[in-house]
Amino acid sequence: MGDPACLDVNVGPVIDAEALAMLEAHTAKMDREAKLLCKAVVPPGLGPLLFATRAYEIPSLEAIDREVFWPVLHVVRYNSADLARMVDAVNAKGYGLTMGIPSRIEETIELVPSRACASNLYVNRNMIGATVGVQPFGGDGVSGTGPRAGAPHYIFRFATERTVSVNTAGAGGNASLMIDSED
Repeated sequence: MGDPACLDVNVGPVIDAEALAMLEAHTAKMDREAKLLCKAVVPPGLGPLLFATRAYEIPSLEAIDREVFWPVLHVVRYNSADLARMVDAVNAKGYGLTMGIPSRIEETIELVPSRACASNLYVNRNMIGATVGVQPFGGDGVSGTGPRAGAPHYIFRFATERTVSVNTAGAGGNASLMIDSED
């Protein structure tokens, strides 16, 4: 943890004091309602916006009531036969920025992407670093920002479509004079 300008740093500060307060409130709730699996130690003197990475085992997805990003990891245990229902439950939360699947089981690698509602879905690879112009970024559902940077329809986000129709007959014009015919 530390200054992200240093190449040996993996976890930098959160974006602002509001994000830090949200993480602190969320983890206080998790400390009461979930099982803390591990927590990193923030070395002293590194700055005010550093937040210790931690992982919690939660009893079910109902424990999550908002979108919470790294450095908090939530672990939910489920029976592998319930994977499709678990993906549906994740979808029902309404968030869909990114999803990762660590698996060597072909059925899992086929099932999850076919059901998951996420802008970017990564299988057996790092879950950050969408390539602008190649992969969308912006999320689906509550995570959505509309057209994704780099996606084919992104430019339309900055345009407003307008149509103007004028009824020339209503203004006393002769519509038959405007008909293009070769008679």
